[in-house]
Amino acid sequence: MSISKQYMEIEVKNVWNALNLLRNRIVEDCKTSDLIKI
Repeated sequence: MSISKQYMEIEVKNVWNALNLLRNRIVEDCKTSDLIKI
């Protein structure tokens, strides 16, 4: 039980990190698009 719980926590952290990376990429893309519009 404790092993699966630990595994789940690691999975949640991995997903969270992936979402943050994706969000940062989208933000960077938006900044680039704004610069192009200007």
